[in-house]
Amino acid sequence: MERKKLLIADDSEMNRAILANMLEQDYEIMEVSDGKEALAALQIYRKDLSALLLDVVMPGMDGFQVLEEMKQRQWLEDVPTVMISAETSSSYIDQAFELGAADYINRPFSATVVRRRIINTILLHTRRQEMMDILTSRVYRQEKSSEVMLSILNFAVEYRNGEGGSHMSGVEYLTGLLLRRLLAVTEQYRRLFYTSDAADERASGDLGGRRIR
Repeated sequence: MERKKLLIADDSEMNRAILANMLEQDYEIMEVSDGKEALAALQIYRKDLSALLLDVVMPGMDGFQVLEEMKQRQWLEDVPTVMISAETSSSYIDQAFELGAADYINRPFSATVVRRRIINTILLHTRRQEMMDILTSRVYRQEKSSEVMLSILNFAVEYRNGEGGSHMSGVEYLTGLLLRRLLAVTEQYRRLFYTSDAADERASGDLGGRRIR
């Protein structure tokens, strides 16, 4: 069975080594040393990653800037992100969750806490994806049912009233607009589902480390 992959983004080689040592038995570890490298790795590997461990304070592009970019690109839907930092102030923690972080782990690291919260973060993300797949499937089936009913209704009205052509095309056009609006609203709910309640997602596996260059 293929092991899950984790990406660790931290400018401190020692911190990366500590986390990798804690997690490498259960996960395949990938490492980067700054925010720009993290985004480059996510661009290529995000569909394969189970989680990102992201340091807050890094030179050039810090963890919050990476989180903002991930949020704009909707990558947080693919990769649950756990912030790691020695900073314990509420302003740092609040900002992390407001930007869409799944959890926030303070240094110094506890192996038990890190493993448990990474596991919980991945499980929660997986269950959310499963729920969204179910919701999307139901909406799709409802949409197809609505299209079938619309076609039947249009045929019935045209048959009874003797109307056709441009009038019925207009009815179908307006109804199509309503259906597209339904899909747009559904997408908004999907995004809200992934970005809300981040503060409730505090949770906490391992990898054979390999540095991305």
